[in-house]
Amino acid sequence: MIVRRAARSWLSIFVFASLFSFACSQSDGAVENGSRSNDGTDTNGTDGSRDGSTTSDPSNDAGTGADGAPTVGCTGFSTIVEPSEQLFVAPNGNDSADGSAGAPLASLGEAARRFPNGGTVVVRGGAYGAQTLAGTGTAGHPLVVRAASGETPVFDGSAVQVPYGAVIRLTKAQHVVFANLTVQNGTGPNVAGILADEAVSDLTIRACTIHDTQDALARFAGDGITFEGNEMYNGALANEGNPDRYKGGGWPGCMGTTPDFSRPTSPWATNVTLRGNHVHDCWGEGLSIWFGSGVVVEDNVVERTFNVGIYLDNASNVQVARNFVLMQAPMAMNGGIGNGVLLGIEPYDTHGVSYRPNHDITIVDNVVVGASAIGWWTSPNTSPDNTYANVSILHNTLVAPSGAAIGFEAVSGQATSPKACTIENNVIVESSGSYLDEASAFTLAGNAWLGPSKPMVAGTSDVSLNISVGAVTTAKDVQSLASQVGTGVASTVAIDFACAARNAAAPTRGAFEH
Repeated sequence: MIVRRAARSWLSIFVFASLFSFACSQSDGAVENGSRSNDGTDTNGTDGSRDGSTTSDPSNDAGTGADGAPTVGCTGFSTIVEPSEQLFVAPNGNDSADGSAGAPLASLGEAARRFPNGGTVVVRGGAYGAQTLAGTGTAGHPLVVRAASGETPVFDGSAVQVPYGAVIRLTKAQHVVFANLTVQNGTGPNVAGILADEAVSDLTIRACTIHDTQDALARFAGDGITFEGNEMYNGALANEGNPDRYKGGGWPGCMGTTPDFSRPTSPWATNVTLRGNHVHDCWGEGLSIWFGSGVVVEDNVVERTFNVGIYLDNASNVQVARNFVLMQAPMAMNGGIGNGVLLGIEPYDTHGVSYRPNHDITIVDNVVVGASAIGWWTSPNTSPDNTYANVSILHNTLVAPSGAAIGFEAVSGQATSPKACTIENNVIVESSGSYLDEASAFTLAGNAWLGPSKPMVAGTSDVSLNISVGAVTTAKDVQSLASQVGTGVASTVAIDFACAARNAAAPTRGAFEH
């Protein structure tokens, strides 16, 4: 029996604005770099024409796009058209050189200085140390920093020993793309992969492998933040094996957003996309949206992250769709299994920031395995906004082999009562009864509970099916359930986990359509 509060997160009480942290590296196939032309320039397909998925579960791949190129999930990656002007950077370069293919520069900082209004920085393969740059472009002419075709540039931060330093430090980031780079070994005290000194504007991290940092792998404040097709692992290592830190909270998340403390009355990150990433073996929350509005979290694989797979705190207008989340012991505060998808409103009172309830959140077509698959925890935040509303949990397959699949605690006494929440057409596997401490806020219909009986919270049109489910380690492990779980109530969900069309009038329960 899982104690309800055992795996809850005390993440951000000690978070500071100067600790934004992130990182990036190459991921096979996610961005096609094109080929080298006869004049020595390097052409690259960052226009999205050759985008692929880095996820470990092939059922997350929608196959090929109209041009025959691989795509990720159901939507493919966003389009990036890189500028034609190019500067080259190489390990044997010189910042006094002209930056041509034959006379490359040595640093990203110098290349960015020469392209204050955008351009393409082609980074040759090899080993680099820490970098600092001010990245600026324009909406139609971004600064694109990418690997040379077929090459792997590796930015290594082993020599960075300044506390809260970074392998790549952004003093500014406006209309910037990082693609097919490797950033690694932020092994100094609380060192991050990429750290921004201020909120970013239109920043894309594409096809990067991000690993081995003491602080977070990738977190930003600002507007227009996109992570696509990255592999991220071994982040937030300062939390590993550190039970005193578990109790105190304040550890970094793996990737996502963070509040803009320089704007306490409007700290929310806006226009955020986390798509097609593989985040695993990280000692922070996997995909973490702290203070986000207008957020899409889709087609990601999250495996073995600490305490929570996908975390929504002060988040609004969010869609969490077609993700596979696998939580495993001992990566939780109690040494057990963490929560799959968790909502909460944590206190940031020392920063004077405004709060908003978690609201208008749709969690749809996901396969989630955790101690609790989806839930809400009530933090010590004393604001009346420590609550939620308009949360829709639709067509998910939720597996909690050691606990309650759905667990929503009561909000605190001073908080506004939750309202207008829906749980429909899910397939639910659990070892103990789900709970909704604010039951009046929820409507349940069309769900299938796989076990001998329905819990007390079940809706009148829910069913109990005596179907056994084995170990779930990939999303495809539950796909065969689609032929057994029957149909739910009429739905507006158009596609399933594998991007197949749904029967609107009689859709199959769970993440997969039959």
